[in-house]
Amino acid sequence: MKYMLIGLMLISGSAFAYPDTPVPSKSSAQAMVLSAGYVCSKVDAVTPFIASNGYTIYCNDFSYAYEVSLAGGQATLKAK
Repeated sequence: MKYMLIGLMLISGSAFAYPDTPVPSKSSAQAMVLSAGYVCSKVDAVTPFIASNGYTIYCNDFSYAYEVSLAGGQATLKAK
């Protein structure tokens, strides 16, 4: 069930993304996570938020998720 919900979010997420959210490439997202001191051997997906400016980075077969909030020109990354 968990993977089905994640799959639905991945399929429909970009169609309903918050306007003008810059979504990085997988390699840039991985570099951001690693530079913050978190674990990310492989990026599975980068999905934009629907109702706010930011995105979620999923790593290591969806075992880890990190939220990146964008506000005032600054990006804030935190583990979910």
